[in-house]
Formats: sequence, C-alpha cells, structure tokens
Amino acid sequence: MKLRERLSIWRRELWGSWFGLLTTIIALAANWDRFAGWFGYNTQYGLANYIGKITLKTWFTLWCLMTLSVTLERLYHVVLERDRLRADAAQVRSNQELSDLLSDMHEYGVHELLNKPPTNFLELPEWSKKEAEFTAKALKIMKDYGCTKQEIRHVHTIGLVQMLPLSENPGIAHQLSMLVTRLGRIADIAGKYGE
Repeated sequence: MKLRERLSIWRRELWGSWFGLLTTIIALAANWDRFAGWFGYNTQYGLANYIGKITLKTWFTLWCLMTLSVTLERLYHVVLERDRLRADAAQVRSNQELSDLLSDMHEYGVHELLNKPPTNFLELPEWSKKEAEFTAKALKIMKDYGCTKQEIRHVHTIGLVQMLPLSENPGIAHQLSMLVTRLGRIADIAGKYGE
C-alpha cells in the first residue's frame, strides 16, 4: 500500500475532522497572544494574562496528548466496526453451511426415502426407521445451527397433511405424504438461509 493511500486512510478513519479541529484550537490558543498583539490587545485579551506563561513545549505536549486521545477513540470505533463486520461474515458463513447441510438432507430424503418407498406393510417398519433417523438428523442440524423453535417445530410437527396418491395402500400413502410435506419445509428453510 502506498504511503499516500495509507496516510489518507489514517486521516479519514482515525483522525477525521477531530484532528483538524483540535490542531486548530491548540494552534490558535498557542499563538493567541501573538494574534492579539497584532491588534494591540495582547495586554487586555492575551491568554498569558489568564493562565500564565505557557511554553511552546507545553502546547506541543497538549497537542500530542489530544491527538493520541482522538486517535485512540477513533481506533476504538474502527475496531468495533471491524468486529461487527467479522460477526456478520461469520453469520453469513454459518447460514450458508446450514443451507448446504439441509439441502443435502433434502436430496437424501428425496432419493433414499421418497423414491424408494415401502411397497407393503412388511417393509414399512424399516422404511419408517430410516425416515425417523432422517428427521432426527435434520432437526439436530437445525438445532446445532441455531434455528428458531418455530422453524424446528415446523419441520418436526406435520399436523394435518394433504393425502397424495403415492401408494395404493392408504397407510403408506399417508407416511409418504408426510415425508413430502417435511421435505418441502426443509427445502424452504434451506432456501431461507442460503444465498
């Protein structure tokens, strides 16, 4: 980074208008007696009459202290903004990870559960076990990534479901219809947190 660019950033981010204002005030105060003397008022309005003789070294020390305090204050605000931006970036990354994991779960649910349904009641317990494990894993991911209670309940509790003709057996069709609803809700939440 070039020196001119670096100085410009320091001036803008650390000192800003405060640096110029404090420098001007101290420079005016340090030279007030001289300015007042130009117009013949140094004996009446000079600062030396009120606060005693202040040496140039003292004014310079005051200027350095003021500059340091303004720099530290601005640095504090710059660091706060940096930390806020880092936290925002971390949240975006976390949201994207959640979206990716839920998208993977959705894909698994479609390919391994919905597209491989039980054909009879003998296969239903094994399929139901896989579906329960799938749901538990999806809910764990959502909890681990800080989804709201409403989002978790939305995926966990299906309630009334529209029956879809996915099987000739009504019991299996009901289970598949619930899975379709759950998969849709998982996809919605993945879309909400993803980019």
